[in-house]
Amino acid sequence: YETTQTYQAGTLFKMYLSNTEPIYIYAFSTDLTDKSHLIFPSEQKSPLLYQNMNTTLPDENHYIQIDNPHVTDYICVLYSKERLHLPSLLEQLSGLEGKLMDRIQRVLGSKLIPIQQINFQEITGIKFTARADKGSILPIIVAIKKK
Repeated sequence: YETTQTYQAGTLFKMYLSNTEPIYIYAFSTDLTDKSHLIFPSEQKSPLLYQNMNTTLPDENHYIQIDNPHVTDYICVLYSKERLHLPSLLEQLSGLEGKLMDRIQRVLGSKLIPIQQINFQEITGIKFTARADKGSILPIIVAIKKK
């Protein structure tokens, strides 16, 4: 996904998520330097969302701030049926070169839900359903254009 408008450095924003099934949620940001920053969960939050929950990323009291003008930022949200160790995953990703999705595929491999099992719905925002016959993790990557 890609934002439809460009944002200035310093812009604050949040992401709002809802789910229909129990799921673990993890989120991080990265830019072209491939330096990753944890967005969710914080030490005070559990990554587990129970059925029919809503949550805010990074949380109700904090925002994600856009930095470095003219460099595209990427937000990656991992929906997982299993608990992940995000610091280890981020370390593995930072050791690889290439586009973010290519690096995620190399690190998570067969744990990813095949694209054929995902139904992306065309609406404002991001909405999908997925059958997890194979794999247990679905990554959503949002490119944030900046000016």
